[in-house]
Amino acid sequence: MGISKVDRMRIDSVTFTVQLAGYDFDKLYGLRYLYYTESGSRDRPSGRVLMEDFIGGASDTPSIALYDFRKGRPEVVQITDKLDVENVRWRPDAVLLEVDDQWYEFKRGKLSRLN
Repeated sequence: MGISKVDRMRIDSVTFTVQLAGYDFDKLYGLRYLYYTESGSRDRPSGRVLMEDFIGGASDTPSIALYDFRKGRPEVVQITDKLDVENVRWRPDAVLLEVDDQWYEFKRGKLSRLN
């Protein structure tokens, strides 16, 4: 997976294209981004990547998406644009997100706060 700059959208924003095996896979619109990868083994790449796209700049809450490569066809799943993730934990059937010392679980397309 690679990320490359495509063009300038506005005076304060650029577009980046995410490529997978040489083909366009997704677009990022912010000035910066962060990503968390699920640990892969030496002979296999990571199965999932959590991407934070800071569309409004570093001071705004990022848009968060999950890239899932475990199935036959890779997919992008939008999680939220209301949380700024501090830490990530991976489970086989879910992703845990830490925000302000509170944990959230993203499972089966739904984000919920854990007690």
